[in-house]
Amino acid sequence: MQFDKQAALKELGVSEDMYDELLQIFIKQTEITLKNLEAVIKLEDFAQIAKSAHFINGSAANLRLEEIRALAKDIDAQAKGNKDIKIIEENIRKLKKEFEEVKIIALK
Repeated sequence: MQFDKQAALKELGVSEDMYDELLQIFIKQTEITLKNLEAVIKLEDFAQIAKSAHFINGSAANLRLEEIRALAKDIDAQAKGNKDIKIIEENIRKLKKEFEEVKIIALK
């Protein structure tokens, strides 16, 4: 995970405390959204997969979490195109891995 917190703070124009608070909210919301993704992936509900991925994409973009944003954007597009569910599952696995790394950084 490449993440430059100082660059994000400068670009967003917020204090570190505010960013950290927003990051904690992102973590809580994304944990819920990832659980939802696990449920809808089993149902192969492409519309709900896209909706959940789109939410993560937007939230990650707001915090400049580029790797998470890119993966979520890909999942969103793949689900909207009813692509192979195995490819979507693999990208969700990658997304979860990146998310876990963000959580570790946030706890520092």
